[in-house]
Amino acid sequence: MDAICPGELIHRELDARGWSEHDLARVMGQPVHCVRELMIGQRPITPDLAQRLSISLGMSPPLWLYLDATYRRALMVLG
Repeated sequence: MDAICPGELIHRELDARGWSEHDLARVMGQPVHCVRELMIGQRPITPDLAQRLSISLGMSPPLWLYLDATYRRALMVLG
């Protein structure tokens, strides 16, 4: 399986809910720029952000961390 940017999954989840980046930022208690950076892969998912994503969008925090780690490893390999 190819690694995907977790932001792609976040984008799909927002579309499914009819939410904007602003909506997710509000629900997560984070600034909008943080959500934008997550969605384009500029901001790594920390344990705190994984917990916030889990509460906001579902999926367990370890899964969010795994997706991010897999994506970042793939970036290093492609380098």
